[in-house]
Amino acid sequence: MNPKRFYRLLPFLCWPIIASAISFLLQLNMLYSTLVFLAIPAIYLSFLLPKLVKKAFLFSTAITIPFSIVVDYIAHFTGQWLVLNETFPRFLNYISVEDVIWVVLFSYFVIMFYEYFVESKRKNIIWHSRMKILAGFSWGLLFVFLICLFINQELLNIPYFYLYVGLLFMAIPSVIELFRRPNLLPKFFTVGSYFFFLTFIYELTALKLGQWTFPSEQYIGWVSIAGLNFPFEEFFFGFFFYSMITLTCYEAFDDDEQ
Repeated sequence: MNPKRFYRLLPFLCWPIIASAISFLLQLNMLYSTLVFLAIPAIYLSFLLPKLVKKAFLFSTAITIPFSIVVDYIAHFTGQWLVLNETFPRFLNYISVEDVIWVVLFSYFVIMFYEYFVESKRKNIIWHSRMKILAGFSWGLLFVFLICLFINQELLNIPYFYLYVGLLFMAIPSVIELFRRPNLLPKFFTVGSYFFFLTFIYELTALKLGQWTFPSEQYIGWVSIAGLNFPFEEFFFGFFFYSMITLTCYEAFDDDEQ
C-alpha cells in the first residue's frame, strides 16, 4: 500500500477501537455510541470532501429512511432484533428512532469513505436521474407497508425475516451488480473489508453494553464470540453485505459504475 494512503487510512483503522473504548468508559447507550462510531468519522470525511456532502446526504436520507422504517418495524414486530435503552420513544410502537439514525449515518459514512479512499474520479452531479427509480422503489415499499399495517398487522409477521430481507435486498442485488460490473469488485471489497472490521467491533461493544439483542429463535444459526451471541444473519448480512448493498445502490443509481 502507498505510504501516503496508509497514513490517511490509519486513523480510520484505529477509530473503531477508540470508539469502543469510549463507549465502555462512558457506558453509552445506542444513540450516543452510534454518534461516536459513525458520526464523528463521517463528519471528519465531510470536511475532507465538502463538495460531496449534499450528494451523500441526499442519498442516505431519501433512500434509506423509508426502507429502514419498514425493515425496523417488521424486525421488532417479529423479534428479529430489539433495541434496548432507547433515548427516543418508539414510532408506531415498534420503530426505533435510533435504528433509523444508525442506518442513515452508516450509509453516509460508507459513501464518504468510498469516495475518499477508493474513487479516483468524483462526479459533481448531486442527484442522478436514475435515483428516481431507487427513490420510487424505497418510498413505494413504505407505502405498501403502511397499507398492510392498516389492513392487518399480521401480514407483516414474516418468519425468518432477517434471512429473507438479507437475501432479497442485500446479498442478491450486490452479487448481480458485481457480475454486471466486475471492475467494481476490488473497490467494494476494500470498503467492505473496512466496514466488516468496524461493524464487528461495534457489534461486540453493543452486545456487551446491552444496546441491542436478538430475542427470536427464527435464525439459521448463531455465532458466539467471547461469550456474546448473535445470529448468523447478523454476521453475514449486517457485517459485510450492508456496506455492499449501499455501494451497489450508489454506483448503479447515483454514480457511473466505473
